[in-house]
Amino acid sequence: EIYTLSLHDALPISHNYSLLAVQGPKADELLRVMGLNTKQDSFTIEAAEILGYKLLVSRTGYTGEDGYELLVENKYAEDLWDKILEYGRMFEIKPIGLGARDTLRLEAGLHLYGNDLDEDTSPIEAGLSWSVPKDKKENYNGKDVIFDHIQNGGKKKLIALKMLDKNIARHGYDVYFNGEKTGVITSGGISPVLNCNIAFAYVNNKDINIGATVQVVIREKFHHAEVVKRPFVDKRNKVRN
Repeated sequence: EIYTLSLHDALPISHNYSLLAVQGPKADELLRVMGLNTKQDSFTIEAAEILGYKLLVSRTGYTGEDGYELLVENKYAEDLWDKILEYGRMFEIKPIGLGARDTLRLEAGLHLYGNDLDEDTSPIEAGLSWSVPKDKKENYNGKDVIFDHIQNGGKKKLIALKMLDKNIARHGYDVYFNGEKTGVITSGGISPVLNCNIAFAYVNNKDINIGATVQVVIREKFHHAEVVKRPFVDKRNKVRN
């Protein structure tokens, strides 16, 4: 065992660690070249060692692609960053920031807490009913609300939108349907893969389904958007070894 972190321990020391995310279809091959000696399934975290650096490695793929997240002590973060770029030259690796990450996760239909998820939104309303155990007998916080939403639906639902013109639907923009305000954009941006603009929105009209057309208010003008299926781009982040 290299080291362990419990939740109790992690809270006061998390500021001592940095997270480097290596994402994309060649991420696994790159890290194996760098000495990652593990066959790791998606949505797991393991202690590992890369080039002598002891770290924790997760494989969550929040970009919608395969990839790894490397949790390493701050004092080693810059050196490991440089090593990743050095070894990654053969794979044409490029450094990117959170803006690119946000584009990728939106294309993959992945939620962002604070935008698409919050304390006033149930997993059912967010389209995450698959994450809720339907046969769990034990009580838990919010169980009554969640099971009511499973049976009767919530007060709102998350929809995916493809803008029908060149305008971008941004967080907080109003959404209208049949001349009435029905919801709000939670996430929006450009999809480089689809070459169009996409968005998430919560609406309170249960009749808004895939194929419907809604209007997004952008600079006091109405712009049409089509309700489409999530994810916008097929995810490639599920790995089983």
